[in-house]
Amino acid sequence: MKQDTNPTPTQPSIAELISTAHGHWAEILDDAGIPKSLLDGGAYACPLCGGWDRFSALPNVEDRGVVCCRQCFLHDGENAFVDGITTLQWIIRTDLDSACRWLADWLGFYRPDSGVVAPRKMARYLRDHVDEILEELPDDRSLASISVDFRAAMTEGKWREFSKLLDLPIETLERIGVGWSQRHGAITWPMTDEYGRVVGIGLLYLSNGKETSLVGEFDGMIMPTGVRAPVHRLYIAEGGIDTAALLSLGISVIGRPLERDETCYEIDQMRALMASDCVVVASQGKAGRDRANHLADALLEYCRTVRVLVLPAGYSSVREWVRSGITAADVDAAVCQAQPRRLWGPSQK
Repeated sequence: MKQDTNPTPTQPSIAELISTAHGHWAEILDDAGIPKSLLDGGAYACPLCGGWDRFSALPNVEDRGVVCCRQCFLHDGENAFVDGITTLQWIIRTDLDSACRWLADWLGFYRPDSGVVAPRKMARYLRDHVDEILEELPDDRSLASISVDFRAAMTEGKWREFSKLLDLPIETLERIGVGWSQRHGAITWPMTDEYGRVVGIGLLYLSNGKETSLVGEFDGMIMPTGVRAPVHRLYIAEGGIDTAALLSLGISVIGRPLERDETCYEIDQMRALMASDCVVVASQGKAGRDRANHLADALLEYCRTVRVLVLPAGYSSVREWVRSGITAADVDAAVCQAQPRRLWGPSQK
């Protein structure tokens, strides 16, 4: 482990970690589980997914710690938002806070006289037991098969009808897995956990426009296809239709059920997606803002920055806001006005 004769007495920021790690990333990544022999720029089998000839280190890996797997990562090539810390999150399959603490420990920031307690070593071995863990999970075949049946009930006429009714593109509805329940008279969509297992089904009743759940419990997340790790900026919306509305703008977004106070599913997805920046979308009402702030605080350990975006006055839903003619650039501009919250670095809550 690299020795540091000048320990920092407080928790370092991400910028300090990256600056201190400059020139040492090959050693760091080797200790984290990526052998140095794979970091010479050649094409190798991925040390995580095992895919042949799809993994390589990007230029200046000693200084930046950036690698790429064409299977594990969304883009083939260099991503501006990927750095050595993101690489640590990926190879060890952990959250931002744990990765930063591991790196701070490796770099020597944690010393007996620093006043900061060093973290426990990360349990890298857990990824060797994923199959065993999955075998112990509850069976989800009934909900999954119901979701498939609902999706199979979608005809060309239904796609056109719902697209017109919701004023959303068919492609967007397809990405959230929209289906149709004749029995309930409702549009449906699956809600999944971090493993992609269907653990809930959302309903939108056509008779009254109310969103609810098939079994009365709001488990899981609305996970559009195409949202893959690592994500630069990830939005979290409430409800299937508001999620689809943001998705129609080309925004990376996942959805949580309406009025859910628990945050365990959101945390699990944030770990899996390794988002650098998270934006929690909130309605104007106090209850909506309180839920968003509660979730934002819970996500601080898993993102570099978290913001709460409150809908502009006059709009009761994201769908209304989108229907007013806004673009993704307008949404980003609104996000820039929201104060970022940070666990690693200056807090501006």
